[in-house]
Amino acid sequence: MDTVLIIIGALLAISAICYLVSKFVGTPNQNTSSSTVQMPAAHTPPPLPQPRQSIRQCFRPVQTSSAQAPAGQTIYDFPKCYICRQRNYPGEQQLVFWDGTRNCYRCSRGHNFTGKE
Repeated sequence: MDTVLIIIGALLAISAICYLVSKFVGTPNQNTSSSTVQMPAAHTPPPLPQPRQSIRQCFRPVQTSSAQAPAGQTIYDFPKCYICRQRNYPGEQQLVFWDGTRNCYRCSRGHNFTGKE
């Protein structure tokens, strides 16, 4: 009979120790499952920088005294600049202009050329 009392006392002591350890160590409750443990939110990356403007959007057209093209030409027939290779494309901003006061072409970067080079 004494051994039975010793065993019961030992079981009570073990259960009391387990209860105290669970209170101080912080084991999860039986009501919560391990799948609902929330992880900290991931760090969101900074926003992407704005795209730079192309060179064609940055320039201002040079004002010329005569906006007319030489006889029989449209602005798409103008030659390309032999220095920086700019030319006029349909549907885009005009890059090559006719300068009637100097009788030469002028690109948006300020180069003068005759178109015969």
